[in-house]
Amino acid sequence: GFGPIRATATKTDTWPVVGIEGLAEATKVFPHVPVVAIGGLGEVDAAALAAAGAAAMAVISAARGDTAEAVEAKTRALCEAWRKAST
Repeated sequence: GFGPIRATATKTDTWPVVGIEGLAEATKVFPHVPVVAIGGLGEVDAAALAAAGAAAMAVISAARGDTAEAVEAKTRALCEAWRKAST
């Protein structure tokens, strides 16, 4: 896991925010290490993260919902965004 990419509401004791630029640098420095981006991410971030070289993205808040159906829909949307971005 590499991050936080941006500030997150789920944790208060994190390392400093590294941003997409920091992620891109990490993937260049360690090209053979699968880097998983984490920290304040959502569906709209998939393309930028994939372009920066992330192997995957980890989320918490972006997959939350009031019902199991809402969580499933959000998770499916996240997976689809990542699939499109990383192919």
